[in-house]
Amino acid sequence: MKKKLLLGILLSTTVYTFAQDRNWSVDVNYPINLNGSGVLNGIDGTIDVGLKYRFLHTDIVHLGLAVSGGFTSDSPGPNNSDTFKSRTYFFQPKIFAEFDLPIVSKLHPNVGLGYSVVSFNYSGSIGTTDFSNRGNTDGGLNSEAGLSYDITSRFFVQAQYDLIRLQVKDEVVFDGERVNFDFDESISRLKVGVGFRF
Repeated sequence: MKKKLLLGILLSTTVYTFAQDRNWSVDVNYPINLNGSGVLNGIDGTIDVGLKYRFLHTDIVHLGLAVSGGFTSDSPGPNNSDTFKSRTYFFQPKIFAEFDLPIVSKLHPNVGLGYSVVSFNYSGSIGTTDFSNRGNTDGGLNSEAGLSYDITSRFFVQAQYDLIRLQVKDEVVFDGERVNFDFDESISRLKVGVGFRF
């Protein structure tokens, strides 16, 4: 009985201490594409989910590792004769710094740097070109800057700007001609969402 009581106290203390540190956070965002042209032209996001772990704390800055993943989808309008559809998946590991402002304690600017893997999947057709079961995966450096605002000690809202420098490589047969793509493209995205620290 004493062992169970001691184990219960130890477990409760550990959970309480871990909860007080709040090194972890999870967030859910709606991504908005800011590009006027390019591979994501006119495609806004469906969802973006992130997980952060803060491993170094000072009075002003917290350093950590983060990973986020997102999904966008585009389909033709009701009056469009083309049947082309696209799905794009994002995977973004990064290192980040989050700052505490002494003047406004609930506001936390942050910056991050990482690498993004972007996977494109296509189906349907444009004119006579069939894109069924086509896709490619590209990658590039990712930088971010954002702000979060504490609603409570655990819940927060946030806005974040992502810039991905993507190296696009692909080959497609368009109207009977084989076309190779190899170019750099910048993808600009704004993510707006909510999060929870634990």
